[in-house]
Amino acid sequence: MLEIYGYVDGRSEGTRTYRQQQRSRVKKRERYYTRGSTYTAYGPAGLAADSR
Repeated sequence: MLEIYGYVDGRSEGTRTYRQQQRSRVKKRERYYTRGSTYTAYGPAGLAADSR
């Protein structure tokens, strides 16, 4: 039998608290910022290398 309630208080395992959700959003935002910064740096570098 599949156990869907993993906590003593009866919450399902897929349920996040508000604090957990906020932390997840911050982490995701940081990953997007890092990825965007990387693409922004590689774009001009690629164009400069291609124009030689």
